[in-house]
Amino acid sequence: MNIFSILRAPAAIGRRTLAICHITGIILLTSILAANGQSLPQSFSLVTVTAGLRNPTTMATTADGRIWIAEQGGTLRIVKNSTLLPTPFVSLSVDASGERGLIGLAVDPAFPVNGYVYLYYTVPAANGMAPHNRVSRFTAAGDVAVAGSETVLLDLDPLSSATNHNGGAMAFGPDGKLYIGVGENANAPNAQSLTNHLGKVLRINADGSIPADNPFATGSDARRRIWAYGLRNPYTLTFQPGSGRLLVNDVGQDSWEEINDATTGGQNFGWPLAEGSTSTSGLANPVFAYPHGSGDGKGCAITGGAFYDPDNGTYPATMTGKYFYQDLCNNWINYIDLSAGAAVRSAFATGMPAGGLGLTLGTDGVLYSLSRGSGGSSGMLYKIIHLIPDVPEAFRMVAPVYNCQTGAIQFKTTGGNGTPVEYQAVGVTGWTTNPNQFIEAGLRADPKPMMLWARQNNVLVNYMFNLQGACNGTNQPPAFVGPFANVSLLSGQPYSMTILSSAFADPEGELLVYSSFGLPPGLSLSGNIISGSTTQLGDFPITIQATDPWGLAASGQFTLTVQQTIPMEPLRLTAPVYNCSTGSLVFQTSGGNGSPVEFFAIGVTPWTLNPMQYVEAGLRADPKPITLNARQGGRETTFLFNLQAACGQARTATPETARPFTARLYPNPVGPAVVVGIEGAQGQHIRLQLTDLSGKPIVEKQLDVTEADQRTGMDIQRQPSGMYLLRISNGRQAETLRVLKQE
Repeated sequence: MNIFSILRAPAAIGRRTLAICHITGIILLTSILAANGQSLPQSFSLVTVTAGLRNPTTMATTADGRIWIAEQGGTLRIVKNSTLLPTPFVSLSVDASGERGLIGLAVDPAFPVNGYVYLYYTVPAANGMAPHNRVSRFTAAGDVAVAGSETVLLDLDPLSSATNHNGGAMAFGPDGKLYIGVGENANAPNAQSLTNHLGKVLRINADGSIPADNPFATGSDARRRIWAYGLRNPYTLTFQPGSGRLLVNDVGQDSWEEINDATTGGQNFGWPLAEGSTSTSGLANPVFAYPHGSGDGKGCAITGGAFYDPDNGTYPATMTGKYFYQDLCNNWINYIDLSAGAAVRSAFATGMPAGGLGLTLGTDGVLYSLSRGSGGSSGMLYKIIHLIPDVPEAFRMVAPVYNCQTGAIQFKTTGGNGTPVEYQAVGVTGWTTNPNQFIEAGLRADPKPMMLWARQNNVLVNYMFNLQGACNGTNQPPAFVGPFANVSLLSGQPYSMTILSSAFADPEGELLVYSSFGLPPGLSLSGNIISGSTTQLGDFPITIQATDPWGLAASGQFTLTVQQTIPMEPLRLTAPVYNCSTGSLVFQTSGGNGSPVEFFAIGVTPWTLNPMQYVEAGLRADPKPITLNARQGGRETTFLFNLQAACGQARTATPETARPFTARLYPNPVGPAVVVGIEGAQGQHIRLQLTDLSGKPIVEKQLDVTEADQRTGMDIQRQPSGMYLLRISNGRQAETLRVLKQE
């Protein structure tokens, strides 16, 4: 077994077997798999970005927001706008046995200019040459590699029959050099030898040449490429933005997983002479190491790490500058603080998806986690979002909890900033932080209204409490009548929702105050209206609470789904629907922003909003090409329509009697099939076409409608999760529906 044979452990396994974890023994125990479920800090949430990855190994990001994911079998995939593109960037022929394959990835710092992408992969044995790992550079043209653009920068040492400990880590440093982590190929002495590349971190120039300032300036080329040595399997490495600090995650054997600081070149990190910290002279200790075992903070293989140093951070400020890292076997993420001497560990997430192989910081200021799942095509990309709490409501005092028989009173406030609150009421108490007090018998015998006070950070509020009114009646709590409908909206689009008074009922008819919980950043509640816009994608469970003047409350829930905004294609005119016999012409457009479209053509119509017009007999008798015009929001487009060619080809028009139809999905989001209902199209020929967001056709179907409410299905089981467009047309009318597929 190896780092890529996840979720196949026996039910019982010896301590030594777990400890060895070569990454040949990296597996998930039955007890670990039955962990306590996913747990993230309050206000954090794990969101699926894309599924259907096939044996992913590593990932990287570019400034344009794309996420690049290597698959062990040799394909490099791109996730763009949260959608896994169907066409790979490149497909390589690789040896993918064990831990071999496409296992390393880096993007040139000048990528927007030169389009360079660097890959680390295993070249299969051929022509008497042993399999070996290679670093090559490719040039991007959009979302695919330029054909024939591979430039081989470095061929590493021939590999033995052992298929594990290949490393694969790659990253560019602030010095513009490419740093490469290479495993010792399951031969521990390689790590201490300065005559080969194995068990090392290498440092080369972006063109593959050797920097003159590397720590070992003389000797063989292999020696001169070495930046650090004494490593077992440096699977991931990363630089901290700003400081340039280089951390290398080295997978251990018997006892410890290491995080090593390799910022300074020439260090020996000890393998196989030491594992974890040591007092042996000449060996560098890790800045942090965690032991093998079960539970949070322990494990068997460190497989990912990333500094949280974003330009647009959304996590709490206390996490900025921290180094997040993950363990493959126990499915947790921790972070360490290296700012003040010895590293301090903090727990972060447990019960993460199986097979975590990478962490990276996205351009949107959130961490992305790559999961291999159970192998095959079950790989997933997730992001860990922080749901910024709603803006705290103003500090105020509400009706106390009062016992008319005993005089016990409990002061109540809402809102505020969470700091201690003091209370006071004349004849009851002086200023105190204890909200539980007692109204003495004399005041209860003469129950006049009483002014209650509260203060927090010098903010003073009050509440007039009517003892007699409170004790003469029996106040009942409000009730949720609802229901609230679930809501879907597009990222960045304005949104407004009014909480209707009919959603809650109060027996006494008292004024209710609304509060909300779980709104994504950008949306807020004011009075009874939720409004704003958000770019935070995902499903958000929202709670609306209504509170009466006595502090009694009821709540209702709904789910708010924020989807990726579908980019609008520009408005364009297409071939019209034309009847050669009658001269009737229907202008046809695609794209646009949904606002009204005007049409114009000389001899047909002046500017009009009506797309259905008539070509007069004179033009039909002398059929010259006609320039059709359409405009929307001041932007104009044209189409040259050749009447003679259209009628010479016996163009068939849609019957004038065609009726408008409506279409809807059952349901949306959809699963393995799209089920669409079409009403009002009986007797018409309908064309259905499913495309991706770029307009590329995926599934097409022709349908002769025989029922007033016709339903039909389209199989999309093999398509990945994401957003699609379904266009339904009869030649005269076209409707486009957004289709969201979820696994």
